[in-house]
Amino acid sequence: MMLNRKRVITTLLMLMCVVICAYIGGVYAEETKETRLLEVVSTVIASNPNILINTKSVDSAKGAWQSQSGTFDETITSVIGYARTDTPNVKSLSVQLGSPSIREDVTQYTVGVNKQFRSGISVSPTFQLTKTHAMSRAASASLDANVTNVASFSLNVTIPLLKGLGEDVAAANEKAAEISYEASNLNLDDYVAQQVLQAVQYYWSLYQTFKTLQIYRESEDRAKQLLVNTQKLIDYGNQPAANIEQVKANLASTASSRISSEQNIVQAQVNLGLMMGLGDEQIWKLTPISFKSENFDNLTVNAPAVDGRLVELALERRNDLKSLKRQVDAQKVLLTAAKKNMLPQLNLTLSGGYNGLSEKDYFSEYFTSYGKNMAGPNISAQLSLNLPLRNNAAIGAFIQQKAGYEQSVLNLTNSTITVKANVVNALNMCRNSIKRYEEAHNSVTYYKKATDNEHKKLSMGATTLNNTIDMENYLTNAQLAEADAENALLNSIVIVRYQTGTLLSKDDGKYVYNIDNLISLPKITGE
Repeated sequence: MMLNRKRVITTLLMLMCVVICAYIGGVYAEETKETRLLEVVSTVIASNPNILINTKSVDSAKGAWQSQSGTFDETITSVIGYARTDTPNVKSLSVQLGSPSIREDVTQYTVGVNKQFRSGISVSPTFQLTKTHAMSRAASASLDANVTNVASFSLNVTIPLLKGLGEDVAAANEKAAEISYEASNLNLDDYVAQQVLQAVQYYWSLYQTFKTLQIYRESEDRAKQLLVNTQKLIDYGNQPAANIEQVKANLASTASSRISSEQNIVQAQVNLGLMMGLGDEQIWKLTPISFKSENFDNLTVNAPAVDGRLVELALERRNDLKSLKRQVDAQKVLLTAAKKNMLPQLNLTLSGGYNGLSEKDYFSEYFTSYGKNMAGPNISAQLSLNLPLRNNAAIGAFIQQKAGYEQSVLNLTNSTITVKANVVNALNMCRNSIKRYEEAHNSVTYYKKATDNEHKKLSMGATTLNNTIDMENYLTNAQLAEADAENALLNSIVIVRYQTGTLLSKDDGKYVYNIDNLISLPKITGE
């Protein structure tokens, strides 16, 4: 009677566990939505906070380029002024001119344009209008008129003959800033690929945690069934009653592993959700869509003979290498300018212009005097030499720039070697991952058969309970090893894609990708 009561209580507890698990599973299924891998990638590209932060670096580089281009913008200078002067005369002039002082009103307006060309030549046309109004007899006598409107036009051209001559010097900073902007864009593209790589790895990690949870649940279910079967054998006298404690301990151990696995899912959701830039409410709903192993069961890896071609592909497509190459180009532009800037400063300035005059006191005459009573042309030429005796500033700038250029070349060389090594390493890792997964998959198949056989033997009394529990644990461990090998394989594929520069591409400013870029190896044309 006592034995039957135990069986009833055990059965009721198991039923309650089943009902509770079913309820929780149903609620979870309602609140979650399967997340597709392509959805993860698109969300990361659009919302990843680190990508958004790095985008600002590109904007900054663009602003620096525009700022350097401003050196060659036209600049208009305009000055308007008014002055009243009252200069006393000596006695003799006061008597002669009939006025103790020379009083004048002077209004002056000047407008000029400065233009620096990328060749180094600068041009400055200037218009100046000056109206002088005599306010005394002495001023009228001094001007020989009551009002004079004088217009002057001049054109100044400065030509650097040594330092500063040529676009490779005058426009060096602008060109370097433009190249740096291109390098910044390429560097951002590589950073986006890195973030996508990490997001895909987090996705597979989340996928593995769900699969691991499923393995532990199945293990727990088998442990529960073993408990039921063992109890039957005890009831029928085929097993000693003391063996039930060992089976209960096995069930408790599997339940503990399942609970721990559930916590791992939460951490994996956090990792992926933060990478996607999701809010906390969305993070807990992340569930990877079912990804069946047959999608890559027939995966074939490129033969080692193809490695060299994939290395060439990586050197051609990797955006981080392209960015470094453009940085070398920018440093070279600045180095050329720094070398030429060690020359002395020798400028030739040419000026030409004319003057116009009107004596009428009309408002319009002030603005039209440049076309009346013209005199000229006025012509001048000037050579100016600036010769620093030690030239430490220019020489130091050249040495500094030369070091920067050489550093960028060494950085490119080292990165190229690193990329080559990483591509070969990633391919070898992928080959080993394929073999590892195949063996892990075979192990699970064999252990499933062995476990079934062990249960049959247990029911016939041909084996011990210890052997059966051990075989169950071997099966669980084999399934976990298969899941881990599957995760390693999926990660190795996306790593190969990143290392060869084939994870993402860009067309018309938009990132282009598909599922093959994420779960299959790159194919070589003609392979």
